[in-house]
Amino acid sequence: MFYSALIPVFTFIKHSGTSAGGVYTVDRVADKIDFVHDHICVLRSGAAGQSQQTAHKIRYLIDSHSIEQGKLPHVLTAARMFQKINYEKQLQTGYIVAGWDPYRGPQVYSVNLGGATLERDFTMGGSGSGFIYGYCDANYKPNMTYEEAKNFCITAVSLAMKRDGSSGGIIRTANITEKGIEK
Repeated sequence: MFYSALIPVFTFIKHSGTSAGGVYTVDRVADKIDFVHDHICVLRSGAAGQSQQTAHKIRYLIDSHSIEQGKLPHVLTAARMFQKINYEKQLQTGYIVAGWDPYRGPQVYSVNLGGATLERDFTMGGSGSGFIYGYCDANYKPNMTYEEAKNFCITAVSLAMKRDGSSGGIIRTANITEKGIEK
């Protein structure tokens, strides 16, 4: 279950797979990129049911918040909502919350199992991520073009797929800009 997110050109890659709490992969083509709002996505890892339910709840809360405020939501607001639920309910889930807003531009946040939320230039998580930290550290560079970012992410995910038996068998991409989300 490797996923990667990258800014300022947003290319999200999700190596999809859902395991059954162990080494058995139940669904190798699960789509774990969820839309939180028009310019915000979340990539989920960990307990599939918990993470999916949380993503649906946050989507509802962000929509309500956006309507009440009469403007686009902050990406950080969505990340903090995932953080709060993850911490308070002690979920076995991890998230990458990423998107674009007119207040701070493109942003990527890593929300870990304990609820810590960190803004990053790029981040990864899930079972396959441990295999490719060296590749990512050596090959990431700031201000990549869209094609460079996409190739970086696809290569990283492909490397993770070769080593991680719990990950799925498909790569999905999404690009988020001020124009919206292109999947």
